[in-house]
Order: sequence, then structure tokens, then C-alpha cells
Amino acid sequence: YRYEPQTQRLIGIKTTRPVLKERPTLLQDLRYDYDPVGNILTIHNDAEATRFYRNQKVIPENAYSYDALYQLIQAKGRESDTNSAQCAQLPVLTSLTDSHQYINYTRSYTYDNAGNLLKIQHIGASQYTTHITVSDNSNHGIQQRNGLTSADIRSQFDAAGNQQLLQPGQSLQWDVNDQLQQVTMIERQDDTSDRENYLYDSEGIRAIKQSIHQTNTTTQRSNVTYLPGLELHTQHNDDKLTEDFQVITLSTSGRPIVRVLLWEKG
Repeated sequence: YRYEPQTQRLIGIKTTRPVLKERPTLLQDLRYDYDPVGNILTIHNDAEATRFYRNQKVIPENAYSYDALYQLIQAKGRESDTNSAQCAQLPVLTSLTDSHQYINYTRSYTYDNAGNLLKIQHIGASQYTTHITVSDNSNHGIQQRNGLTSADIRSQFDAAGNQQLLQPGQSLQWDVNDQLQQVTMIERQDDTSDRENYLYDSEGIRAIKQSIHQTNTTTQRSNVTYLPGLELHTQHNDDKLTEDFQVITLSTSGRPIVRVLLWEKG
């Protein structure tokens, strides 16, 4: 890690690995540039080369632009040429991308006069625009769907400002400390909804995640216990243990650098 002497801002991260035959030893060599108030302007990776693909010059660099209020208004970088539009569902798992198959993208952000995000426009491997509707009496906002109006936003949040729905049929429940307690993914009438529940320690850090998913023939129950540097994972189909493994995370300077999986079963 390298830091700017006067401001102590991070200006570089270099990651290497031991020499083994002819494989490269340099994994990343990031350089950070800032504006005078500390906003990141560029992140350049000197470990990778500039490529040419699909009639584009693709530089291993991210660039950011801000308005006079220091709100992010544009981000530029590179992405896999197979990337698709972001949505409420989990992203499709893709294989590791050949470094020659990146293309440039530009993402623009639009705000109202109060600083609420209204629109995200993405131009790259796919082109899409996300609109956000903001309440007419608060700064609560929800992604536009089904003709949602500003007046409709009020019923989407509780008195403490916690969002009640991810989308129709996917409710959120909060505890008295405004910590997320339950997420319902698929709602059913007979208490067999697909859901996740969360428990926290005295400092408000998530300690346990419990998941329930119904199939045609079984009930899948997953449990994750979070400990410092360690996660304990189990999964049951009805009463039968089908998975049991641990995830060990090794960190340096607060950044996780290695995750090790130890499988007991599954």
C-alpha cells in the first residue's frame, strides 16, 4: 500500500504472488488520483495492458466525474462484453473473462435539486436506463415500476424510514433497532414462504443468517454463523444434513485477501 504523505490518501495498491514457472507474478498495480477535495478521479491498473476490441481502445482504468456539489455524475470503465442489465434478481454467474474481451462502458447519474438520485443510464455491453421515483414529502425513493407515483411512495416505508417491500410479494421486516430482520423472497399463504432471517450481536453486527426455501418435495434450510474471520455454513433438506463447510477469511490492513473453504460434507 502507498499513501500520499501530506493527505494520507491511498495512492497505490500492488499485489504480487510467488514465482512459479512462467506465470506472471504481478496481479494488480492500482494507482489512484484525486481531486483537491478527495474525490477519486481515476483508478488505473498498471498490471494490465491496453487492449483493442470491437473497434474500441480499452484502457484498464476507471474514471469518475462530479458536479459542483461533488455528486457523482458519470463513471467510465471497462466490463465483460457479456454483461447484461442490472435488475432485482441476482446476476447470472459468468466465467472468468479473457482480458481481450472487455469493452468500454459509461454510466451517468441524474439528481433532483435536493440531491436525490433520479436516473441511472448505462451504455456498454448492454444499454439500459433505471428511473427512480422520489416521494413528494420526503427523500425516500423506489425504482419506478407499474406507474408508481410520488404519492405512492409514502406507503412503501415505515415511520422510521425503513423500506417495506423490495418489490411486490417481497416484504422486508425490521426489528426495534431498525435492523433488517426478515426478507421474504416468495410469499405463500400457509406459512411456507421462502425467506431469510437475520440475528445480530450486541454491537449490531450480523451474527446468523437463516434461509428457508420450499421445493415440490422438500424444505431446504440453510444456516450461516458469522464469527471474526470465520463463517460456519450448513444446509438441510428436511432433516437430512446435505452441506457442512467453513469459510476462513485471511485479511491484511482490514482488506480480505484470501478465502479458504473447508468442506466437511456436500
